[in-house]
Parts: sequence; C-alpha cells; structure tokens
Amino acid sequence: MISVRLFRLNAWDSPWLNVKFLLGGGIVLLILLIGLLGPLFWDTEMAYTGSAPLNLPPMWSEGGSFDHPLGTESNGRDMLAQLIVGTPSSLKIGFLAAIIGMLIGLVFGSVAGYMGGWWDHIIRTISDSAMTIPSLVVLIVIASYVQMTDTTTMALILALFAWPGPTRMIRSQILTLRERGYVRMANLSGASAWEIMFVEMAPNMLPWLAAS
Repeated sequence: MISVRLFRLNAWDSPWLNVKFLLGGGIVLLILLIGLLGPLFWDTEMAYTGSAPLNLPPMWSEGGSFDHPLGTESNGRDMLAQLIVGTPSSLKIGFLAAIIGMLIGLVFGSVAGYMGGWWDHIIRTISDSAMTIPSLVVLIVIASYVQMTDTTTMALILALFAWPGPTRMIRSQILTLRERGYVRMANLSGASAWEIMFVEMAPNMLPWLAAS
C-alpha cells in the first residue's frame, strides 16, 4: 500500500500565496495601468495651470465633485490628471535609479566581499559615510540650483544615494558564497577574481537581486 503524504503550501513555497507580495504587486500594477490607460479615459489637459476650479476637495469629501475625483490644487490643476501625466516619468526615474544603484552595489559589494583586505575597508568606509548623508537635503539643494533637468539626470542623481544599501547587503551575500565549493573549484582552476565574482557568483544571486 502506497501512502501519500500531503504537504501544506505556505507563503514561502509560492509567491502567489504571499499576501505582501500580492499587495505590493497589485499596487505596482495599478500604478502602471493608471499611467498607460489613464490618458484614454481622462482629460490630461486638466493637468495644466488654470484648467480646473481651485482647491476642490476629493469627491468623497464635502464639496467634492465627480468631475474631479481627487480634487484640485491651488493653481487650478486636476490631481487625477497630474497623477496620470506624472506616472510614466516617476516610474522611469524609479526603475533607472534602482537598476543603476543595484549595479553599482553589485560591483562594490562583490569586490568588498570577495577581495577583502583594504578593498573591503575602503568600500565599507565610503558606503557607510554615504549612508549618513541626508539625501533629501542634498536633493533639495540640487533642485534649487538646477532649473531644468530630464528624467535620466534625475535618475542618476537618485542613484548616487541608492547604492550604499545594496553594497552592504551584496557584500554579506558574497562573504557566504565565497566559501561554497564551486567558488573554490573555480579558484583552483585558475579563474580570475573578476570571473569568479561576475560569472560564477553573480548568477547565483539573481533571484535575491530581483527580489531586492
């Protein structure tokens, strides 16, 4: 007689059972839909100054209107129209800054964790110092001096403050991975440090990097 053992799936077995994953993914999907499909259903011309009544509250508040579901602001711009118009640029800036920051963190964290020694000391010192800088204050100062800038430049500026965290986390992962058998075999086979870090070890961190 063959006995069948049933396993109960939990949130760690499948991301589709993870409430936080589903909630976060749903929010991101909603933002994407607003940016992509919003212009088809809403007049984005109301995002310009003076195109709507001033200071209207949201429609669920007293005095609100269905013509402006999220209300308007003091310059006569519809909040929903501004949300639709600004979503693509905001997503572009966020994704670019995250990718650039993660790539910088991957290089610095891998070098610090695998090479060790003075490489590790210098990179940790720089990253720890960068984390103490109040990024919001720096961004406000930059915005006060830079009158016009594009989304790519803004993403690069944000990436300057996005790399220290990934650097420290990737370094800790590398410290664990460098003791694995396949890394030692690659080292014995004569592979260079860069090949070991970015050909052998980096692919094994892809799921972790994607989740981060």
